[in-house]
Order: sequence, then C-alpha cells, then structure tokens
Amino acid sequence: MASPVSPISLPPYPQPHVAKTTPSSSRDAASHHLMSYSDLEHVRTLADGWQRSLDTCIEYWEAGLQEEAGQMLSKTKQEMDLFFEEVTKATPWEHVSTPKSGVIIEDASEDKTIRESNTCRYILNLCPMPQAADGRRRPRGGKGPRAMHPVFQDEALVDILSALCQRLNACPVLAEIRLAEQADEEMLLEEAKAGVRNEETPETADTPSQSFVADGAGGPPSPQLDPFGWDHRMCEAESEAEEFREGGFRLIRPIRGCDEDRERREGLEDLERLIGEVEWLLEAEQVTLAYKRLQALKRRTVEHLKKTGGGTPTPSYTFLSTSHSQPPSPTLSYGHDGSPQHSPTHHGSTRRRRPNLRSQLERLGVAGAHRKVLDENTVKRLNYRMARIEGVNELMMASPTDQAWRAVSHDAYDFRWRFDEDGTAIMMIEGVLNSDLFSIMCLIYECDYHNKWLPFLTESSTYHIVGRLQQIVVHGYALPWPFEPREAVAYGFGTNALEDPDFHCVMVVAWSVPNEKTYWDAPVPGARDGVIRMNVEHFAYYFYPESEKSTRMKVLLKIDPKIAFVPLWLQNYIARFICQWMFRNILKCIKNFKGSVWEKRMKERPEVYEWIRREVQKFYESDTFKQRKCAAASTDTKGKGGR
Repeated sequence: MASPVSPISLPPYPQPHVAKTTPSSSRDAASHHLMSYSDLEHVRTLADGWQRSLDTCIEYWEAGLQEEAGQMLSKTKQEMDLFFEEVTKATPWEHVSTPKSGVIIEDASEDKTIRESNTCRYILNLCPMPQAADGRRRPRGGKGPRAMHPVFQDEALVDILSALCQRLNACPVLAEIRLAEQADEEMLLEEAKAGVRNEETPETADTPSQSFVADGAGGPPSPQLDPFGWDHRMCEAESEAEEFREGGFRLIRPIRGCDEDRERREGLEDLERLIGEVEWLLEAEQVTLAYKRLQALKRRTVEHLKKTGGGTPTPSYTFLSTSHSQPPSPTLSYGHDGSPQHSPTHHGSTRRRRPNLRSQLERLGVAGAHRKVLDENTVKRLNYRMARIEGVNELMMASPTDQAWRAVSHDAYDFRWRFDEDGTAIMMIEGVLNSDLFSIMCLIYECDYHNKWLPFLTESSTYHIVGRLQQIVVHGYALPWPFEPREAVAYGFGTNALEDPDFHCVMVVAWSVPNEKTYWDAPVPGARDGVIRMNVEHFAYYFYPESEKSTRMKVLLKIDPKIAFVPLWLQNYIARFICQWMFRNILKCIKNFKGSVWEKRMKERPEVYEWIRREVQKFYESDTFKQRKCAAASTDTKGKGGR
C-alpha cells in the first residue's frame, strides 16, 4: 500500500515578479512600480512570465481544471492591468478621447494630419501600428514635451507586448475560458432538464452528510479492498423513514429488504464499487486506469441523479441557453480618464458552478463519498497527471515523415529530433534493451545516479520524495563551450499501465516545476547564481516488456535549453550525441548491473523494490503477457518465413 500523501494544492503557475499591492496602498506604490517598469529587461521578464501563465492556463483548461484556469487567467489580467495603468499614467497625453474603437490620440505634429493610436489601445485592441510618410513605424511621443514611457519607446518590446495581448484577446481557448466551459453548460442543461438541482445550499455545501450510521458508528463503514472488488455493506438508516429533507435537499436512503428500492440500491452499490476501484488503482500506481474509472464514476453519478431527480424540484434553466450566447468582450476597456478597467462578464450573475463529485455522491447517500480519493485536490492531481500523459502521447504520434524531423536508424535503436523556431528541442528514441523490466526500472528510479547514463549531466539528486513513485529531482548540466551551466528541476511520477489496453507499458513522466517555493505542497529548490534553469516540458520513458529478458524502450524529451540561437550543425551534434549515448549508456549500466550501485540501493529500500519486483512478476505471470508473447512470436515467425 502506498504511504499516504499529504493533501496537495494546485500546482502554481509561473508568476511574474510584480510587487503586490492592496487597494489602499496601490496609489502609494505607484512610484515603485514605475521604477521597476522603467527597467526594460524587467518588463521583458514580466511579459515572458505572462506568456507562460497563459500557456499553463490553457493546459489547466485542457486538463479539465476549469476553475483553476479561470483563476489563473484572472490573476494574469490583473497583473497586466496594473502594468498598463502605471505606464499609461506616466505619459502626459496631449489629447485623449474615448470613441467606441478605443482611446485615440491626436498627434501634436505641425500639420496635425496624422492620428496615432494610444499604444495601450493598439496592444489591447489590435489596431494597426501607426506609420509615418516614409513607411517606418512612428516613435511614440511626437514632438515637444510629450515624453513617452520608456516601454513604448522600445519597438521590439512593444512588439512583444502586442503579441501577448493579441493572444489574450484572440486565442479561442482563452476566450472559451472567459465565457464558460461549454461542456459544463451542456451538463447543466442535461441535469436541469432531468430535474437535478445544481446549486449547493450553505447547510450542505461543505458539510459531510450525517444521515447514516454503520455498525453503531457515526459514519459509513471502511470495507476491505481487493483488486476490483468491494465489500458492499449497506448502511442502516437512522430512522425508518425512506426519505428526509436536509438543507433544502431531499436525500434518499436505501433500505435493505425493500423490493421497490432494489434498482436504486444496486445503483448506489455500483457507485461504491467504482469509488473502491479508483482508490485501489491509485494505491497500485495505475494512474491511467484510475482516471478511466473516475470518468466512469462521474458519468454514472450523473445518470443516477437524472433517475432520481436529485430529490429536488426542477430548477429554472432558461438562463442557460442565453448566458453564454454573447460574443466575448475585450479583456480590458478604458474609462474617460484613459485608465484601464475590467470589462464586466455577462454571465457573472447567472452562472452556477456545478457541485463537485463528492457533493453529488453525498446527496445520493453513497457510503463511500467521504473517502480521501474523492478529495478535490486528489482529483485535480489525477487529472493533471493524465493530461501530461496525453501530451506525451500526442508528440509520440507525430508523423516521422514531417520535413521538420531529422532521423537516424541503427540496428538496435532509432532516434529522431527537431528544433522549433523558438529554440525548443524535441528528441525521441526507440529501441530494444536486452534486459528484464525490473533492472531497467532500478536505473530510472535512482535519480541520484542519472548522471551515469544521461549525457551532459554532471549533477543529479533527489530533492524530495513526494510518494512511492513520485519525486522532485534536480539535474545539473554542463553543455559544450561557450554555453553556461544549466539545471532543470522536475517533478516526475511512474505509473503501471501494463494492464491498460491503450498503453501496455510502464511509464515515467516528468516536467519542470515552476520557480516557486512549493509545488503540490512539496518543497522546490531555489535558483542558483550563475546557473540557467531550463524548462523541461516533457521527459518521458515508456517501457514495453516483450519477454522476461527483453524490453522495448521509448524516450521523449521536449526541452527549452534557454539558448537564443543554435546553429544547425550544433543542433544536429547535440541531438545525435544525446540520443546515441543515452541508449548506449543504459545498455552498459544494465550489463554491469550485478554488484553495481543500483543493486546496493535495492537493499537500502527493500519496501519500494520488493513492491516493484512483485508487480513486474505479477504481470509476467498474467494471461495478458502470455498472449502478447504468443502474438509476438507468431509475427516474428511469419516475418522470417517471408524472408
């Protein structure tokens, strides 16, 4: 059984270093902000942080974390509000008017024929950059005493801010977040039409139900779990009444022996069984299957709510068909004084947030609704890890015939790579290792010894153990001259997807953690002086057992090395060196495994390695593995016969 992990908080997103102010102190701090905004490098850092915040916002949305995506987007907009408000106030405009299209500034040049748009208005509303008669971009400020803020005198920086705000206004995903989740709206419509109430009262919003007692105790029973089995002991009702009202809801009590309640009782038992399966799968480190069972639990909970009507009168849902029909308004608008203002959201007063899964199960009276596996943080963490796996799969499915990819093939392995325009490198390796799965897992698990087989890696350490197969790791890299030392701080987890028909493998997936003090309640090391911290978007290993002594390995690395320009010849050299020597070094370490540092570590951590060995051996003895071996042998025989 996995050791319990303390409750987690949402993974923090990269935040720009903007001094925090309160409404009472914002005016007093204006001069402080202006001083920091005068540092153009600081502004570039802010813009980069905002871009990364929007990236993470979209990532949360795609991972199903709608509330967190909205909170992150709101925070980013507030920081940008403060920035544009301060730099705009620092510019004494000669004339400002507020037509519908935005703030317009009349240029103070001699002929007074050229009309320029306020840079803030240009950035946020995507109007054309003003040009002079010679076709060149006009400097912001004109003649006379109208001194522009330094930010708007740097055209390269204006382009960066323009691209940022264009994305903020035009990105369809961000627009979808601002309006509402379309899937949630459809769910609300379905539930409302079925008579399911989608609002929580103060009495029941965050209070566990006390409607049942079990074995004389004041809560639901704690049955023994087995792989995909659940001890379905029904809770006895406190009274003989089948129904009762509490907090504005009519709760349903299944009573044993009642023939007319059999279908309802069986439905609740099915929900309890699914809760048990999700819990057992998470404890067994089977993330992908746990995610699938969680989705099944959500669907069946909604179906059961539809059948019972949630025990509440049918609510009014006329607002749902029109609450999100209006087009998105600009992110920011300007008042008559030229200061930025938040645009009101048209759905703010009518939108109702759907209660979480635990609340729905408690309303149905499901005994297992109290379990930790249904904690909101646990569910978010599971969703986020699954989103990372799906991101890796999407890259692995990329077409190798794409002209952007370069490839090299060998007898034992193949690898391909590409470098994007922003300098991000993507590398993939695939080959067969003549080793059992257990020995390979030992190499990957011991992060302190990654430098023995990973090229350019000079330092490697486990900074914090989050769970049995979850760690925060620090890697230090020494790249060829003239590049400075680099490091990566990553969170990684392993999952057993051998029994998952969509994967059939063991996965190790890692990504960079934000430069914050904590990540999912785990400590994060601070940045070191003189060391550049790289951004690792994906670092994944997939291991497919082909026999007891043969394992196919796939590796994916997507990383931003923080190098402004890399010549093509150097790109090819680094990619070939990493891919080739990583595979060869792993083979060498496996060959010399006996008596190695990894074998010694096995004796120091018997509880972890005995569990890994037991899970691997269990799979080798399973019917699933035997069928795959037979299929592989048949394919190999046919191939040899054909030659």
